Amino acid sequence: MLASAAMNNISIDVFGWGDEKLSGTKGWWRKLLWFREMSRSYDPEDVVVFVDAGDTLFNTGVDEIRAAYIATAATQRLKQSTEFIWSAERNCGMRTLTRSECQTLHNIPAGISTPYRWLNSGGWAGRAGAAKYLFDTVDEDRNGRTKQADQAFIAESHVKRGWKHRHGLDYSQTLFMSMYRSEKDICGWPDIQPPLRNCRTNSTPAVFHFNAGSKAPETFEKVLHETHWWKEFDTPEGRRKVSEFKVNVSGNAVPIKDLCPTGYGLVENRDVSRILAQIGVKSSGKPRLISPPPGADVKE
Repeated sequence: MLASAAMNNISIDVFGWGDEKLSGTKGWWRKLLWFREMSRSYDPEDVVVFVDAGDTLFNTGVDEIRAAYIATAATQRLKQSTEFIWSAERNCGMRTLTRSECQTLHNIPAGISTPYRWLNSGGWAGRAGAAKYLFDTVDEDRNGRTKQADQAFIAESHVKRGWKHRHGLDYSQTLFMSMYRSEKDICGWPDIQPPLRNCRTNSTPAVFHFNAGSKAPETFEKVLHETHWWKEFDTPEGRRKVSEFKVNVSGNAVPIKDLCPTGYGLVENRDVSRILAQIGVKSSGKPRLISPPPGADVKE
């Protein structure tokens, strides 16, 4: 993700660095604490875009992402003060919900035909004030529970509170494309080439999210090597650009090479499975770790 951000000149704020309990499914609920902390870090009117760190690729730059967000919010007639858009996927991946409850998340606006119908918490975009309200509410509904993933707790609140008119889903995959069971929707699959588009929704996703079973190295590698920035990235100059690109970690501007000290040799031998294995890679000790957010010391 960081390499794709650097190649598209996207400023990144890293949240959760150093929270080792985030790794593994048992710690995913802790993302809610970081979501809440993150939403408080910006002006309420700021538009914030979140993506999972370990399994996403940016497919475009800031201007295109901003345009995609504005267009998606307008299509769903969201009020500016409360606008918030979730990534959407093909699968109702919330095990805590019954079949009928999954159907309540089927709130597709009139005139939209899409298989991407269910909330995915691996990507979202919205006003910081709306995000704060949402994640405060989800944490209230969670009521100290830690046995489910963040997506399950969010879905429970969605069903309980009926957020149909407050928040939207990215049905068109304009902001986020959830890749699980969806790779064949990329135009020309498997013989794909840039610009990468979703032919099912006639959109150019800003972010590819390799959620759930789509993390297979052959799927990730195929998309990675056909992004518009790969050829430039796959040069000594490109890797140097990425390694020196700085991201914000707890208020410090940290070069990517200090966050992922072994990450760029992996590109040289194209061992993508090892890139995926870097999810949760430990700090080299140079960047200062983010202090745990309030509530992070909940006993499991």
